[in-house]
Amino acid sequence: MTEINFNLNDDDLTLLYSLPICSQMSQVEAGVFAKHLTGLQYSAGDILFTQGSHLDDHLFIIMGGEVEIAAKLEGSSDHDISCLVPQKCGDAVGILAFIDGRKHVASARA
Repeated sequence: MTEINFNLNDDDLTLLYSLPICSQMSQVEAGVFAKHLTGLQYSAGDILFTQGSHLDDHLFIIMGGEVEIAAKLEGSSDHDISCLVPQKCGDAVGILAFIDGRKHVASARA
């Protein structure tokens, strides 16, 4: 993971405004929200968070690429159950842990 200079261009702001988390915000409010974002760049295979971890101060908004979500079901074999639909540009990941402060119920990998 690398922290990157995060100056949103017009296309990025348009994407941000269209996200469900910003859907009820005015463009001014979404602009204020955007100023509190930190750009992080992950390489393929990098782990964003793991199932059971506690990162209530992180919400991941995918601005490019894809994220795979996988979870191990309690009482199941050691195999992960992967999300059938990868998370992609515009999706928010880790939102429940961010909102309610509980541990992540799945793992996320770039």
